[in-house]
Amino acid sequence: MPKGKDGLHTRRGVFGFRYQDSDGIWREKSCCTYNRQEARDFKKKFESELASGTLPTEMAEWRLDRAEQWWIEFRKLRTSENTQNSERYRLQHFRQVLGNKRLAEITNRNLDDYTTARLAAGIGSHSINKEIRLWSQILRKAKLWRRLADDYNR
Repeated sequence: MPKGKDGLHTRRGVFGFRYQDSDGIWREKSCCTYNRQEARDFKKKFESELASGTLPTEMAEWRLDRAEQWWIEFRKLRTSENTQNSERYRLQHFRQVLGNKRLAEITNRNLDDYTTARLAAGIGSHSINKEIRLWSQILRKAKLWRRLADDYNR
């Protein structure tokens, strides 16, 4: 593809592009790179996620503590008090082990490290699976679980 014919532009040397979101509004997205080929790859991946509806939501930028609080409020009218208490208890360990990361920063390596840390603390695999399943529901709402699900083993 000839230089400049790929829909990319630069701002202070960083590549970016324009796209139309699901509401028909034109937006700009930075590729966060100075390399044209990396920018092309980023744009191609972004456009495929946009077309398939798997583009991460604004929740992806939330930190674990905010997502935890949102989930507790979200589930308040949907579940019993016992379920709410158990979910509140299960959610806190993830943040304690991984720190207060952004949801988009969570990787399969983090899930493996979390599992290892919880096993080392003497927690049973059944409880760990329930904790990760709960976080997977939150990550699904943020459209982030799909990239982790393939590599995650219970």
